[in-house]
Amino acid sequence: MAGQTVPPPARMDPAVMLTQTQKALSIFYSGQGHSREEFKEAEAWLESFQHYPQAWVVADALISDQNSSPPVLFFAAKTLQTKVYLDWEELEPGMIEPFKQQLVRHLATWSVRRREGGESGGGGGGRRGGSSGGDLGAFLNRLCVVLAAVAVQVGREGREYGGKEDTQHGRMEVVVVDTNWQGVLTDCVNLLASHAVPQEHILHLLEELPVEAHNEQLTALSRPDRQAFREQLKALRPHVVAYLAAVDVGKEAGLSPPQVLQRKIFRSMGRWVSYYRDLPPTDLVENRILLDAFAVIAQGAARNGHERLFQSAIDLLIDVFVAYDCSLPEGISLDACLPLAQFLVPNVFALQPTYLASLRPSSLPPSAGPSPHGDTDTAKGICMVFVEMALSYLPLLLAPEPYQQEALLRLLLLVTSHPEPSVSEYALPFWYELAKAGGRRAGDGGSPGVGERYASILQELLRALVERMVYPPQDGGGGERAADGTRRRRRNLMSFGDAVKDVSSLIGPSPCLHALAHLLHATLSTPTPSLPPSPPPSWRQTEACLWALRSLAPSLPLPPSLPSSAPLDTDTTTALTVVPQLLSLLLSQASPSSPSAPSLPPLLRVTIHHVLGRLAPFLPPHPPSSTTDLLPFAYPLLLADLGSPAASPSAARALQEVLLACGRVTGPDSLPPLTLFGQIYTASLAGQLSFGNETLVVEGILEGIVARMDGEGGGEGGREGGREEVVQRMVGMVGEHLGDVVGKEQQERRREGGGEGGGKRQVMVEQDLERLTTIIRVSEPRLMGRRGGGREGEREGGTSPAVGAVQSLLPVLQAIYDEYKGKPDVMEKLCRFFKHAFRTARPKTAFYPLLDPLVRFLLQGLAETRQSSFLYSISYVVSEFGPRRHSHNDSADARAGNGSGQQVGWWLERRGGAGAWRGTDGRRGWPAEVRWGLARPGGGERARRMWGQAFSLRAGTKIRELLARLLLLLEEASQIVFSSVLRNGEDFTNHPDMVEEYFYFASKFFAHCPVPLMNRCRRQEMLVPTLPQTLLQSAVVGFVTLQHKDAQRAIMHFLETFLSAGQPSLPHSAPTSSAAPNGSSSSVLSDTAGMQDWILSLLHSPSLPPAMTPPEQHPLPPTLGPALLFKLFHGLAGESARELVNHSEKPCLCGVLSRAAETIPPPSLREWAYAALQAAVPEVLATPQEKQEVWEAVCHFGERGREGGREGRDRREVFAVVGKFAEKCRERERKTRRKGRV
Repeated sequence: MAGQTVPPPARMDPAVMLTQTQKALSIFYSGQGHSREEFKEAEAWLESFQHYPQAWVVADALISDQNSSPPVLFFAAKTLQTKVYLDWEELEPGMIEPFKQQLVRHLATWSVRRREGGESGGGGGGRRGGSSGGDLGAFLNRLCVVLAAVAVQVGREGREYGGKEDTQHGRMEVVVVDTNWQGVLTDCVNLLASHAVPQEHILHLLEELPVEAHNEQLTALSRPDRQAFREQLKALRPHVVAYLAAVDVGKEAGLSPPQVLQRKIFRSMGRWVSYYRDLPPTDLVENRILLDAFAVIAQGAARNGHERLFQSAIDLLIDVFVAYDCSLPEGISLDACLPLAQFLVPNVFALQPTYLASLRPSSLPPSAGPSPHGDTDTAKGICMVFVEMALSYLPLLLAPEPYQQEALLRLLLLVTSHPEPSVSEYALPFWYELAKAGGRRAGDGGSPGVGERYASILQELLRALVERMVYPPQDGGGGERAADGTRRRRRNLMSFGDAVKDVSSLIGPSPCLHALAHLLHATLSTPTPSLPPSPPPSWRQTEACLWALRSLAPSLPLPPSLPSSAPLDTDTTTALTVVPQLLSLLLSQASPSSPSAPSLPPLLRVTIHHVLGRLAPFLPPHPPSSTTDLLPFAYPLLLADLGSPAASPSAARALQEVLLACGRVTGPDSLPPLTLFGQIYTASLAGQLSFGNETLVVEGILEGIVARMDGEGGGEGGREGGREEVVQRMVGMVGEHLGDVVGKEQQERRREGGGEGGGKRQVMVEQDLERLTTIIRVSEPRLMGRRGGGREGEREGGTSPAVGAVQSLLPVLQAIYDEYKGKPDVMEKLCRFFKHAFRTARPKTAFYPLLDPLVRFLLQGLAETRQSSFLYSISYVVSEFGPRRHSHNDSADARAGNGSGQQVGWWLERRGGAGAWRGTDGRRGWPAEVRWGLARPGGGERARRMWGQAFSLRAGTKIRELLARLLLLLEEASQIVFSSVLRNGEDFTNHPDMVEEYFYFASKFFAHCPVPLMNRCRRQEMLVPTLPQTLLQSAVVGFVTLQHKDAQRAIMHFLETFLSAGQPSLPHSAPTSSAAPNGSSSSVLSDTAGMQDWILSLLHSPSLPPAMTPPEQHPLPPTLGPALLFKLFHGLAGESARELVNHSEKPCLCGVLSRAAETIPPPSLREWAYAALQAAVPEVLATPQEKQEVWEAVCHFGERGREGGREGRDRREVFAVVGKFAEKCRERERKTRRKGRV
């Protein structure tokens, strides 16, 4: 095909298209003798030609060609399936009946060819007959799918639908033609039988009919017609069941193998049962098909010689159990289920001998090869039937009446005990459902609960689970096989561990703990010093018991935090008695001083670490149950194993959990946290400990010990100072090493005559920056942490660890920037450090002297490197140090300075006595910015409580000056971004990361301080007077135009925040002047009105200049308001509408549209929205009625929002209308794009 000039497919003659398609298929399926370019051209042709009306004729011609190969035939059948699904309206009404007859003739012709060629039936595999098209069976099955789809399209209560294209209006005119096709089933069967089509394909058609009736890909079928056809099939269910039961498998032996026909019967029956679940159970009981399925299963998968027949019988029984599941609220009632259960349960129990026989290796034929676990295929199939039956009849298991419950539970126990984990895992969902339904509750009328009634079975189940956790012997494999085995075992351990928790929820943790302790003592009864170099299998049982103990740990009650005279419950007493004994036993075997420690297998040592970590709260003494402190024994074990390559990750995780749970690792006279940190840091630098494992331990030290220390010293870290001093010394230790590395790098660069740093030292710099970030991030106590409440009052006037760390590290950080500013990875780590320093600094006022140099530093980095990570860090200056209009913190957080930068209280500090309200100019009263920061929806009582407190400004802190600095930061950062990075529309597409970070950064100003920004603009104090217009213009350019999900989300977040800033935010019951002197609610409302006017003036400003406008199909309206609505409605019909409209994610296109409707005045909204809808959404994607519906919904929502109506309900309603409109537009856009009309 290469080098040939062919006419466009839309005007190509069908004969020419057939020739081109045959050539493309020859190239595509030959695989040899053609270049890569020819193969790509052939592939592109085969993908595109299916979109055109000539494809009907071409596909039929390919099937009619007796010389077509099976792959070509399969491709032609797949083409017809695509046309029936998506392009049904291309068929004229008079062409439908001939097309149907032609399909039947093709089935009959190729069935004969297949039988004459000696090919066995049932080829292709799978419900759809496979997708490779490697045999005639796959092609014939696909033709049956096409015929079933045709039946759904035309078999609508005896009516036949066709369509003609109205080229003048771009619509499809629907034509209804009367036909004699009154019964789909009768017509299909008679039609196929009249052409001598084998029974195999009639059965496959019956299998596909209910599937196609529920197929949403049939785009030409309306929902009422689809539902009507489903009801028509539903009425035919008894006839279908009777027909399937009447098929004589032996009579058709000459046309199709009996096993193939039997498999088709099972599959067809399963489909009808699955899709139409209200078939009377008596019809199934009286039918012989289920008995045939039980007979097939009783023979086993390997013995009957056809595994697919065995699997189809299993699938049929599973479909029956799922369809008649009496455990679901919407399922069949228990009384109606009893006749079917009385038929199925005995037949299922009769499969138990077959299951037991499958466990023997002799059950496999010689051709299958050796298998230690017997016929696993048969075992898996029967296990699935056992489990599905138990799940379906779960209410019978919970009933107090005798229904062979214990026999069924022992059947499931037998499944769980299968030696092959892939088989025994099938039973685990049942135990979970039993635990969820039964639990430890007592039965009705005070009868025993499930756990008490079946305690002996559940105890056996626990032992069976431990046996399944035993590590299998090594098979000698390596490489990918060994890695795959490790992943599979890890998954199995997690699954069986969850089952241990299910058993605990049924019988309680105490019996489980006693049983595991007994098993563990039994496996450790042999003295471990006598172990030979190759340990005996006993360690595997020990490891399995330990993993079960690890899984049980979350179910155990935690030790009481404080001594109490109240009696403890049984489970707590048992845990405090048994767990320390088990931990002591483990530590005595695994401790570095123990003679048996060197001979412990690595896997057993790793599992011991897991147990120590999970049971860490039981290591300290808890009198009177346990008086021995096990921490001094656990600490050397974990530290010693940190140096082991195989055990280091688990030891690090366990050490972290011990530190977090206990707050110490040894007694008071042992290693303090700073010394321990130094040892860990030194080992990591020496390569003895990986960086990830070091991070785990350091986080445990900081959060478990340092964050609990007092600010001024004392406690366990008294010899090294308080928390702040310890953190400073840790930072100094890392900073000193970091300075040495950077200094050596600078010296080397100077010797080499320039260049930038890199290589091994760059990795060391990145890791040290990560260490510093971890220290700053974790060392500060959680604001409402485990000690309760904030700690700001304890160190009022003190210096936060973050503040001191940044002060001491500024020269080193500057040197890192100078040396590595061309390395994005290093700069990202550096910016991440600043981000966490901003977030963890307490009080915020202590950080004010550092703000100016840090902001200068970050702006310099943004201007010189043009990396979005600097903008990311700068945005945290606004969120952490700026006021927030909508706050969720209470007044206590505001007074203490706690929270995440959401209160103007960061600038305020409580002083003793009743202070006066004074502004920055010395006059009484709040500045407008402060009143705006305190005003928020739902503020009510909290606002009055806050305004009633005695606040005064901290000495040397001026709110207006700080706000001015923040606004100047917006201008300077915007100037850098728009002058060097986002200069035109093409830059927006090339730098989506910068677009994302910039709009998140800009949105914070409208969330935190919109009124000061408005006042600065109105006073013409901005360096760039048109910055607000530029922000909106840039958002309109990037919205929907950018094909980058995260950047689009950022722009939508900015637009939603910007539009929300103009909406009233005070509660209806605003605080009175007595609560806030000279700060009446009227002044705040005037600010709100001013914001509304300012935002509307921005929406009336001119649209984008040509330099900022990327090439588009539609020009933008001249003003920003209509341009914004145009972009919003254009996004509804775009390719990415599914992600943008999804209101389960925040932000979303519906949210922006609703905010715009609330902000824009109703007259302008009606005018702009109508014009935007007409211009943005073409007629081919939405009808005028659909546009009218969306327009009315949006305008009505805007009016209701201004009236203060049911906003939540109205918002959901407009979301539903807009989402439905977008879905329709997307479907039509996809369909018309296939045809080249868009």
